[in-house]
Amino acid sequence: MTRLKIMGWMTALAVGLLLSAPAAIRAQVGSATLSGVVEDQSGAVVAGATATLTNQLSGAARSATSNGVGLFSFPAVPSGDYSLSVKAKGFKAYTQSGIHLDPGDNKSTAEIRLAVGSEAESVTVDSTVEGLPLDSGQLSATIGSSDLERLSVSGREATELEKILPGFAIRSLDSTNQASDFTQLQVGQATPYASNGAPVAGITIKLDGASLTDAGSFGTNLQNINDSWVSEVQVQTSNFGADQSNGPVVITGVTKS
Repeated sequence: MTRLKIMGWMTALAVGLLLSAPAAIRAQVGSATLSGVVEDQSGAVVAGATATLTNQLSGAARSATSNGVGLFSFPAVPSGDYSLSVKAKGFKAYTQSGIHLDPGDNKSTAEIRLAVGSEAESVTVDSTVEGLPLDSGQLSATIGSSDLERLSVSGREATELEKILPGFAIRSLDSTNQASDFTQLQVGQATPYASNGAPVAGITIKLDGASLTDAGSFGTNLQNINDSWVSEVQVQTSNFGADQSNGPVVITGVTKS
């Protein structure tokens, strides 16, 4: 093979990798994980059941099969609202709606118990408000789309709504304990709030998984998170999962679909 042909083949391979990379990257950043265990009415696990997770906004669907202990899992799921359906031979179909996933979530579904019957029959369950998460020690709060739409935001900076979250307080700009002037928000200004006593330099701001924090400039950010093009902002303050390499406070914005 001539050198020219080798170079042409390598160029074509590189272009193919670049074209396929964005889709893979988008599937990972700001994502969540949803898992569950399928059982019958007696509590025995059901292996081989087909679970389908559907995005209620886009209609995109993914499927997984329960293993020998009845467990199924959907990793790298973009944040949003979902419905879950579970089908198995000899059982009625099961549907659960109103499942909301925030970026970084690692959630388990409510108890899934299939009733004996025809697959043509179905049982529908509406999700209820969840209490404290028992499958993770993560401490976090979410600035949702309704907050961004209804509450006043200074400078069109979504992270300014940290003020509504527990544990946040206006940080001191200097020795005079002067508060930030929110009418003068600009790119590069550090977040005006501190969480649970953590220093401003310990706050990492991300957008779709990419860090916006200038590590060499005491917590300043390279880009503001504009409130008009993010669907929600999650603020993690403690007990991070293995997917986070920063801290003690991580603020993650997710752009609208």
